[in-house]
Amino acid sequence: MKLAWVALTLVACASEPPPKPVAAPAPAGPRCSPEADDMPKDAKPRMASMQGAVRKCYQLGTGAGDSDVKVEVTVRESGEVRDVRVLGVAPHPSAAECLKKTLQSAKFAKFCGSDIAIRWTYALR
Repeated sequence: MKLAWVALTLVACASEPPPKPVAAPAPAGPRCSPEADDMPKDAKPRMASMQGAVRKCYQLGTGAGDSDVKVEVTVRESGEVRDVRVLGVAPHPSAAECLKKTLQSAKFAKFCGSDIAIRWTYALR
């Protein structure tokens, strides 16, 4: 009887190494530092500085002298004006459009946070 020797070679299938554990991302901290302004620090002086231009718009559109004009100016974090609304009794359409364009051109100081709406009443006397 002949004995045959059989050599057996095991070949393992090449597979990718097991994935390395990945550290969980650090929880997001506050986006704004505690010292950061949460609204434009120049909001009041900037709105007040627009008084003369607002008066001109109102007078050109209505011819009227004295009035109170209420507006809401929404400011982005960058300090740019996103939206302007004339509140209450709307002045003549041309005056309202001039008011919007004038206030839209205002530039405020940058701040950290969500857009902010500034309500302001211009007493035109």
